[in-house]
Amino acid sequence: MKRILMILLGLMLVVNMGVFAQGDDLESLLQEDDTSLEQQLLGTAEKKSGDLMGGSVKDIIGQAVLQYPNEKVWKQVYKGMGVKEGTTVVTMENSEAKIELENGAIIDLRPKTQAIFNTLREDPEKKEMTETGIQLFVGKIYSNVKKLVKTGSKYEVKTGSATAGVRGTKFTVAVNETGDTEITTYEGTVAVTTVQSPEPVFVMAGEKIKALKGGKVNPKEKHNELPPKSLEKPVKEKKKAEKKAKVEEKKPTEKGNAGVTMEAGSNVVNGKSYGTLEIKPDFAHIFGTPIGLGLKIMVLQGDENGKNVTKYGPNASDKWYDSVSLRWAEYDSKTFGIRYGELSGVSYGQGLLMSGYSTFGIKTRVTLPKNGFKAMVPLKEASDSKLDTVYAVRLESKVMDKSPLTLGITAITDTDVADDSKLNKTAVGLDASYPVSKYLIPYAEFAKLMDFGQGMGAGFRGGSKFFNYKLEYRNIGKEFTPVLYDYYYNKNKDTYDLSKVEAYSGYLLQVGSNIFDILTMGIKYEDYGDNSKVLTGTALFSKLKFLPGMWSRLQAGFNYMQKGVDFNDFSWEDKEKAVINGYIVYPASGSVDVRIEYNKEAGEEAYQTFRTIIRF
Repeated sequence: MKRILMILLGLMLVVNMGVFAQGDDLESLLQEDDTSLEQQLLGTAEKKSGDLMGGSVKDIIGQAVLQYPNEKVWKQVYKGMGVKEGTTVVTMENSEAKIELENGAIIDLRPKTQAIFNTLREDPEKKEMTETGIQLFVGKIYSNVKKLVKTGSKYEVKTGSATAGVRGTKFTVAVNETGDTEITTYEGTVAVTTVQSPEPVFVMAGEKIKALKGGKVNPKEKHNELPPKSLEKPVKEKKKAEKKAKVEEKKPTEKGNAGVTMEAGSNVVNGKSYGTLEIKPDFAHIFGTPIGLGLKIMVLQGDENGKNVTKYGPNASDKWYDSVSLRWAEYDSKTFGIRYGELSGVSYGQGLLMSGYSTFGIKTRVTLPKNGFKAMVPLKEASDSKLDTVYAVRLESKVMDKSPLTLGITAITDTDVADDSKLNKTAVGLDASYPVSKYLIPYAEFAKLMDFGQGMGAGFRGGSKFFNYKLEYRNIGKEFTPVLYDYYYNKNKDTYDLSKVEAYSGYLLQVGSNIFDILTMGIKYEDYGDNSKVLTGTALFSKLKFLPGMWSRLQAGFNYMQKGVDFNDFSWEDKEKAVINGYIVYPASGSVDVRIEYNKEAGEEAYQTFRTIIRF
């Protein structure tokens, strides 16, 4: 275990080292004392009003570094990196950084530029009213502030010799090595003032003006220049961008599209074997909207008492109209989403209470800049199906402006518990997370099963497109079990007896990988000493598109779980403990696939099913 921990820590260090600026080219530009640049530009601090706003790096070409306020470390700039009030940004030679603020302003820092975003504020009642102040030490800034003109917002770029105030929409402010400032207007009007000339000089579109270091302002001049173009990306970056663009072209658009799948095979319902025919039409992004819809038409043929019978729907009903069911319907936009029907992989919080839960019902979410809301309500899938009775709700909030710290509270209740002396009806959880980067997210969670016990967990998780991990230490109290609400909860809840659970502690280690979207693998191991050991694994081959012809549709998958693992007497197919699901889908012809499944539940014998899938 120690060896695994050392490997994980090593990976984290390698990943995070790339965040910090390295190299002689950066050191030569940043050889001043950490605070000297800020003191030269800002002088004494001014009292500022309004709520803080921020921005992010829209694009980066070449190299740039930034330094956040009250920090001494320079960090290498990357796309999507946050910018807040007091941030200092420095671009290198042949480099460019585009920053987009929350008020819509786009600031292009040209090569060899040093600037500080010393004021980023918004009116607490009228968010469209903002104040932006940038101190330019050396270099050139191109500002595109078209969205601010109609709102009456304040936007200024200050240098050692002049101040350029927004009345125009597109203009540049440049400071040369001698300290002279040149303002060039491309659209609208810019008001220029200096210490010696406090009365503004209005520089119209097609005009430019120079303010000398001593404060003298030269007469305006005409120009026919165009706004500066972005630098050419290095060949390597350019090829990467072109490759990405080609991939995006091949992706399906979000316009309305439909598909129909027909499957013929066998299935086991209520302990009886039936031949099945299923037709599944799916309609995604109907008419280009966020609305989607999925249906299922299911007919079963079987033998009952020597007679061939026809049944309808997933529960083998006698009523023909039960053959048609709504599998799912959803509305999914950026800020609001709601889904009705099949729900799978539902996880609330950090996973101590609910993870991988599946049901039929409604789930909804509201995503706001600082807060979020989620809820899940179970429903009956069909008139004669059993109702799931687990309800869940979750609130999330970023408690501080510009801080990644997120707090969450989760509440879950089961309205149909057979024996409340053995199983809780209600559970609550509190959690916190602080994403340092996508590779390192520390978190902690506390959960309480009401009228029973409680548990705590803390750890780290993170990853990328190709690799992810989770390492957690858990302290479990008496009458508590972690991840009570999982995929198996409804099947096994009548057998649970929390009153017999003793206190224990241990760790969870989970790693996963995605190899070029072809092979997805994951393994999770939980060790709580003598109390319990759990081994879980998964391996999924997606469609192998690189294979020729119809063989590109070949797929395979394997899922495994065994609770109470005893490695001294281990058996992969332990009848009482092992849960196994495996499948392979192979093409039989141009439009027909055959799917063979192997299934085994804990405490049950294994069985096989097959389906013939016709796609058109």
